[in-house]
Amino acid sequence: MVRLSRKTIHILAVAVILAASTAALSAASTADGAITDDTIATSEPVRIIADEVIHDRELTTITARGKIELSQGERLLFADQVTFDQGRNMVIATGNVALLDPGGDVLTAEYLELNGTLKDGFILNLQAMLADGSRLAARRLTRTAGQSKVMDYGVYSPCNLCPDKPDRPPLWQIKALTVIHDETAKDLIYKDAWLELWGTPIAYVPFFFHPDPSVDRRTGLLPPRLGQTQQLGSIVGTPYYWAIAPDRDLQIEPIVYSRAGGILSARYRQHLGSGEIDLAGTIGYLDDTENGIDTGDTSAQGSLDLSGRFSIDRNWRAGFDLERTSNRTYLRRFKLDSATTLTSRAFAEGFFGANYTSVGAYQFQGLEADDVGKSAPVAAPLFEYDAVSQADRFGGYLLGNTSMVALAGDSDLTSTRLSQDIGYQLPYIGALGEVITVTAKVTNDAYQVDNFTAANGDMVDNDTTVRSFPQLGVEWRLPLVRRGPNYTQVIEPIIMAVAGPSDGNKAEIPNEDSQNFEFDETTLFRLNRFNGRDRVTTGSYIDYGISTAIRGDSGRGSSFFIGQSQRISGKTPFETGSGLERRRSDYVGRITVAPTPNFNANYRFRLDQRTFTVRRNEFGFVYNNNALGVGLDYVFVNDTKRQSDTPEHEQIAFSMSGRLSEFWTTKFRLVHDFSQGENHAREVVFGVNYGDECFTFGIDIEHTDVRDEEIGPDTAILFRINFTHLGNLALNAQDGK
Repeated sequence: MVRLSRKTIHILAVAVILAASTAALSAASTADGAITDDTIATSEPVRIIADEVIHDRELTTITARGKIELSQGERLLFADQVTFDQGRNMVIATGNVALLDPGGDVLTAEYLELNGTLKDGFILNLQAMLADGSRLAARRLTRTAGQSKVMDYGVYSPCNLCPDKPDRPPLWQIKALTVIHDETAKDLIYKDAWLELWGTPIAYVPFFFHPDPSVDRRTGLLPPRLGQTQQLGSIVGTPYYWAIAPDRDLQIEPIVYSRAGGILSARYRQHLGSGEIDLAGTIGYLDDTENGIDTGDTSAQGSLDLSGRFSIDRNWRAGFDLERTSNRTYLRRFKLDSATTLTSRAFAEGFFGANYTSVGAYQFQGLEADDVGKSAPVAAPLFEYDAVSQADRFGGYLLGNTSMVALAGDSDLTSTRLSQDIGYQLPYIGALGEVITVTAKVTNDAYQVDNFTAANGDMVDNDTTVRSFPQLGVEWRLPLVRRGPNYTQVIEPIIMAVAGPSDGNKAEIPNEDSQNFEFDETTLFRLNRFNGRDRVTTGSYIDYGISTAIRGDSGRGSSFFIGQSQRISGKTPFETGSGLERRRSDYVGRITVAPTPNFNANYRFRLDQRTFTVRRNEFGFVYNNNALGVGLDYVFVNDTKRQSDTPEHEQIAFSMSGRLSEFWTTKFRLVHDFSQGENHAREVVFGVNYGDECFTFGIDIEHTDVRDEEIGPDTAILFRINFTHLGNLALNAQDGK
């Protein structure tokens, strides 16, 4: 027996390890190349670092001792002693054994025996930390290369151990007489297994398996949908997920309602390389109700939600959306969706520097109560092109827009609009720092209208109306800046003068896209304050306001703005109660306060220009830190003089979320309606959630007070349990009144 004592010996080839003499070992210690042997199952060499190597020629063994590191490719083995048995082509490691797998798994044991490739063998008293943080332990592990690991008396848990009491059982773990890790199927298989919570057995199964932590998705049953409602009865859904291929999957879920029938839900997704599609839908044979009462009839109902996005080339993309439902309240009644409007469209759009073009078709389906009896409006075809020129030698640039749309709305009204905008904008900075922007614009529209009752009562039948509307606007701003020790203060007066014709909104032109107008600080300095094109802001007027702000270097700050509009000539196109019906408009403004990076408050207002009566109040704030989040939104609209279905609206929405500890969180949300004739909570939500690396538990209690045909007030309880890598269980109980 020959003993070599040295600080570090490198043995770079297994062939050399098994056959070389002491001299060869010494020579190999300085070699930099890799020697392979036909008897080795892999072409990768083995490298050893050790304090001492002993070569026993009689037993044909080589034993390395002291701080041993053995590597082959990305696989590493550490131990106090490693013996190479040349006759059996085995590696035996003892004392503080640790094996690092290329996938990131770390295995420790008292005794390890592997073949020369370091892939096959067995391990005693195994403890393993998997790549995702999960833990495995077993009395004995037998490994077959590329096939499986078989563990006797195995334990698995993704939970971290208590750092103060590492001997305490984890939150949950699975124990089994036999645990098999199928490396080909990527499954963890348990035989004679039981689930423990805090060390207490709660469930036993003779056979159980789940994907190993490396699996992102897997074909199989998903957690069931369970629930109870007064109107729908018991709810049982069993979703099934099919991972068809890496680029596509399908989910199917039959849902049974004991008092209402059944629904089949399906969703198919596929990536197409240059695009993707997402196709979903439901179909059911369900009981009919009227005002929440069963009529005794049944009917087929369903919904579609299909979408696709496709990249044609570097400039063009196209897509489609198809959203439809058979009944207006179907999605909300069966807790499938809370949407109030469904939009279907097909489109293509191109991007060319600062220019943009699009062509498409749109259809809308309204699901709210005021949509009863209305037909779904259709816009098809719809074309638009926007262009911006390069700046000329004066710094100005041309603006152009061309669009065409054909509309079919309610009462058999049809209209086709061809529009073109051409404009020129010239910015200028004066010697005092004033910013002057001159904008000249001409809007040209041609309407072909059929079956339309004009504002004056005349019937417009297959008639053409042309409108040309020029405007000239000059905006002047003077930002005055003062620098403080750690802040910047800005005061900026703003004046804008606009000149235009006194009339431009002909009675023969239908109003399809300019109905929902709101006068506030965001629409004050605009040539056309309407959101659409069917209505234009006529006349000449002057807008003026002042903006102030203080911004700290640390992100803190506050700002204030107030402004008003003065009409010089022309008749107002805005209805009574809008804030722009008089020659002098209401005051509009905004206050923003951010005293800390965690807190931000906004107040927006509209005040009557004569009495300073509040016509619109919007207040909201958000506060967030690591432990607490609070948000509030308050809206008050007083449109008693306005022709509106809701002349006065007042609502407050309050939300709060808190982190009670490292793992416990809570949330609360309240929406309360104070509108005229109303004083009740529309929505109340309270929830508590626990979540760590291996377990999530939550309870949500939700009450909604919405009345719409089949839908009435509901109280729902949602109960969730999620075991990491095992799936989750969701229980939903609801009580309708």
